[in-house]
Amino acid sequence: MPGWKAINETPLQQSGARSLAVDAADDTAHAADAVMPSLDELKAKYLGAARGDAAPAAIRQEDTAANAADTTLVELESGPLKKTVAVSKSKKKVIWSQG
Repeated sequence: MPGWKAINETPLQQSGARSLAVDAADDTAHAADAVMPSLDELKAKYLGAARGDAAPAAIRQEDTAANAADTTLVELESGPLKKTVAVSKSKKKVIWSQG
């Protein structure tokens, strides 16, 4: 990205483990008030019985794992501004940005 300097690069799979470790070390961290039900439970509740065109959970998990392995988080800065972007290794482009 023009005008931005890359500071740090972290694989997406490692970033989740790092944020969990930071949360566990934080004394002010509290347990969640509620837990989000799975997508299958929500579909069953609001759409009725399982739909025939829905992909099985194992296939969706494989797709998610493949996408996570292909994605890298890059921290950027431009003067006082900072942002994090997700970069697809195979497409060699920014998928999303935050900040």
